[in-house]
Amino acid sequence: MYNPARWVILTMPSIVVEGFTIRVYTDDHEPAHVHVFRDGAELRVYLHSSRPVESLGGQMKASDRHRAIELVAEHRGQLLAMWRRYHR
Repeated sequence: MYNPARWVILTMPSIVVEGFTIRVYTDDHEPAHVHVFRDGAELRVYLHSSRPVESLGGQMKASDRHRAIELVAEHRGQLLAMWRRYHR
């Protein structure tokens, strides 16, 4: 039987901008990175530009991939703060 007192809803720290969802997984691994979602596709974008972007699923259009990287760069300070809050 359903008992709402036994359920816990967890949300991952995320920002949504221009149709992209940029998410920090709280139980993820180093190095610091975010997951960017759009139209069923997912990218892993590292918060230090020396690492490459990795496609994790789906096919993101090249223009969306480029914009995702730009958005991560534009919001890098906020995203790094989110990452550090959960990965000390």
